[in-house]
Amino acid sequence: LLCADTPPGVAPRTTWLAQDETIVLRPVDAARDVLRELVLLYERGLQEPLYFFPKTAWAYMVNDKNAAKAASAWKATDQRPHAESADPAYRLALRGLPDPMGDGFGEFERCANAVFAPLLAHVAEGLK
Repeated sequence: LLCADTPPGVAPRTTWLAQDETIVLRPVDAARDVLRELVLLYERGLQEPLYFFPKTAWAYMVNDKNAAKAASAWKATDQRPHAESADPAYRLALRGLPDPMGDGFGEFERCANAVFAPLLAHVAEGLK
């Protein structure tokens, strides 16, 4: 949003303070286009279940779009009982719908790319 309508005298630069690192994002040239896509995705999510799961999508994107890494992050196990697949809200919203890591993977992939690809494309510093 800052890049879409930068106030005078303000640098359109974002610094993200993560638990173990600081990530600096470069300004986005086509910020309004990216923002428009995100707002449309948000609007769609208000009308129907959206196949966007932040932790699973992040694992997918930062591991070179590795479907196995996404599936591993998604699926609850004895070692990861709080994975997103175990979240009651996701389970309720997705009841009767295709598995996000199965037949629904294409929709999951579109959402993950829409949210995280612009962010990852603008990392200037950080993000190991």
